Amino acid sequence: MNSGSNLSNAHMDAMSRAAAFRIEADMLRARARATGEAVIREQYLALADRWAMFAANLEAELMHASGMH
Repeated sequence: MNSGSNLSNAHMDAMSRAAAFRIEADMLRARARATGEAVIREQYLALADRWAMFAANLEAELMHASGMH
């Protein structure tokens, strides 16, 4: 396997992880909407924000690594 293929595989893996983080954030937001407890809703939303931030940071790293800044 050459280094270009390794980079491509790593890039695809990181993109997949970022997508999974966004899906997790969406699921947490859905749970927040479904609960009637304000404190629980706030916690779900805070976790959703963290997962979305993880995704955004990973996507920013990917853009920087690929020279798309």
